[in-house]
Amino acid sequence: MIGRRLNRFWVRADRYWFGPTLAWPLALFRIFFGVTLLGYFTERLSGIDEFLGASAARIPPLGVSPESPLIAHQPLYLPPLAPLAQLLVLVVFFASCAALIVGYRARLAAGLLAVWVMGVTFADWMGAFAENRSAPLVLLVLALAPAARVWSVDSWRSRRCTDAPGAEPSGEVLISAWSVRTLQWFLLLWYLSSAFQKLNGGWSLFGSNDVVWSQLQGWYTNDLGWWALHHLPKWFFGLGEVLTIYFESFAPLWLIPRRVRPFGLLFGFALHAMLALFMSNLWTLSLEMISFYVLFLPLAARALVTAPSAAEYSPLERVAGGNKPESVGGTVLG
Repeated sequence: MIGRRLNRFWVRADRYWFGPTLAWPLALFRIFFGVTLLGYFTERLSGIDEFLGASAARIPPLGVSPESPLIAHQPLYLPPLAPLAQLLVLVVFFASCAALIVGYRARLAAGLLAVWVMGVTFADWMGAFAENRSAPLVLLVLALAPAARVWSVDSWRSRRCTDAPGAEPSGEVLISAWSVRTLQWFLLLWYLSSAFQKLNGGWSLFGSNDVVWSQLQGWYTNDLGWWALHHLPKWFFGLGEVLTIYFESFAPLWLIPRRVRPFGLLFGFALHAMLALFMSNLWTLSLEMISFYVLFLPLAARALVTAPSAAEYSPLERVAGGNKPESVGGTVLG
């Protein structure tokens, strides 16, 4: 009995992680994520000499030992680059980013961008934001995944070389689900770790009215945030704190069950849109988080149209959001 249950569990797990899924959500994510990187680093590279060159604003070598707590502020020191080398850094970034977005040699472009982001992150470790820390992991997945199977120069060149009549429509091309699942869970774990750090840093599950209100008065202040501070009641910011912490703390419950997933995506989109509007310098982070949502779109769309009975799903498929009527060869799409 136990052996049969374990066998069914592994079969369903294999189906969930490695069964076929639609290729276009990963391709759309590749495009959105590339645009996010382009916007974020273009803004930062306007002062490239300050974190890659010999500018006085650049942090000098701290010379700390691995046992020193200061190692967290400079785990690796990279010497300043000459102006010509800085120009090469710019060329590599913009060329690789453009190649990733249009899907030309997409895996090579993603790999080059992963190395590039790690390099500039170590060069300016104390000035690195969440985008710097998360991008290499995401780009590594894109370098290994078939992210350019559709909607790319690579797919167009492949069809042209094979010259096969009646090519499969882009919306029906299938790939192994492992890359989509990995990125989906990357987002969920990001939310959970963010909630943990917020709770550990003074946020409250019941709202304090002070955290978001005080953050809007500092480095994150923009014109709309300044207006909100002067015209909205303080409980409004406490409500935003509560909604944010509950969404992140229970992100798997918002985004995994197929019937609540559309509402979770809408709520998350509204949350990140509000952050981008009310807080300066967070628009690229909000865009990066929203770009992950396209990976959840197929099942979210089906959840709004169809409502199969619970009997049509295995327990894992009910949690994961699988759709039995659309399975192919015994494996679940989505």
